Amino acid sequence: MTHLRLRSVALAAVLSISTAGAVSAQEAAPAAAPAPTASAGEAAAADRAPRAPRRDRNRVTLEELSAGTPVDLYTFLQRGRGAWLRTRGASSFSRPELVWVYRDGAKVGTVAALRQIQTSEIREIQYLDGTAATQQFGVDHGSGAIMLRSR
Repeated sequence: MTHLRLRSVALAAVLSISTAGAVSAQEAAPAAAPAPTASAGEAAAADRAPRAPRRDRNRVTLEELSAGTPVDLYTFLQRGRGAWLRTRGASSFSRPELVWVYRDGAKVGTVAALRQIQTSEIREIQYLDGTAATQQFGVDHGSGAIMLRSR
């Protein structure tokens, strides 16, 4: 707003000088600034270093599994991805919503089965949210599924 006000004051001064006959409006106009060679967006993009690929939050790779000490998968996931182990959504006493575990495509059980599996046995872990798990496995997967791929 201040910038516009200053411009209008400068323009009024130029017009008043011009009407007095001392200086014309073209003579009073400031010289045009040289055109920039690159836009500000292009310059900012050139200054940025290339980003590392984004890590998938719903996947644990072999590198992550091998980095720590060998423990059971339940303990491993509880440390870094505890939300995967908790049930979400509506449930009832007669039909509770559970997070199901699959190993190489075969249903192993609930998250309690992860206590029997060591990190050294697994190549990759993938979490499917309730929507994706229901779409892939059926309506009793509303809280999600954990898919394990063996080494």
